[in-house]
Amino acid sequence: MVEKALWLKAVFGKNGMELTAEQVSQLSEYVRLLLEWNQKVNLISRKDEENIWERHILHSAALVLLFDFPAGSKVIDIGTGGGLPGIPLKIFRPDLELLLLDSTKKKIDAVSAMLSSLELQNISAVWGRAEELATLPQHREQYHIAVARAVAQLPELIKWAEPFLVEKSQRNIVSSENKIALSLPTLLALKGGDVSKEIELAKRKFRTFDIQEYALQFEGAEPLEENQKKVVVVNYLRG
Repeated sequence: MVEKALWLKAVFGKNGMELTAEQVSQLSEYVRLLLEWNQKVNLISRKDEENIWERHILHSAALVLLFDFPAGSKVIDIGTGGGLPGIPLKIFRPDLELLLLDSTKKKIDAVSAMLSSLELQNISAVWGRAEELATLPQHREQYHIAVARAVAQLPELIKWAEPFLVEKSQRNIVSSENKIALSLPTLLALKGGDVSKEIELAKRKFRTFDIQEYALQFEGAEPLEENQKKVVVVNYLRG
């Protein structure tokens, strides 16, 4: 566990980001908890347990290694499952405010228990269907960024995410030299394999939205490249 955590710290270092000792400790504890809960609730594939750092934590880390998240952004993780990518994202970027959403109660119960153990601030988990929660005032048009990982086909995911996102962002977006700026509001969908048909269908259905696919290419990304991991970015250009 420690060896893998230090490996991830080294990956961050190669990409111009530093993980503190506290962040490394939190990540290690999260992985321990996730594996423990996976024995009771199906949160990740059992065959992935030995490669959890490469296939799950690094995949989540790709979001902050590739993209600039404006400071203090409100983020919703749709279909969080075992807290991915939301919990790692919160550990990497403590300034973000996170809501983790899943329609399976036993998964949210597990995630809530993990959050309690980790003692993270400004992050919560809620059980419910995206279509229903998006109608509630405390969630509708309250988030700058939606993230999702292997949840649904892209057109359906775009439809789920839209009601949660703010109509227009008032934030100043400043891009670093090595990262991609996010034009808010936006959806970041972590995907694997060939997603060209999903993207084509989404572009036909949502003609006013800007939809782009990015390969997860950065120093240390080889495990992701081997499995054809990528992220689809959807900018909600309304009106």
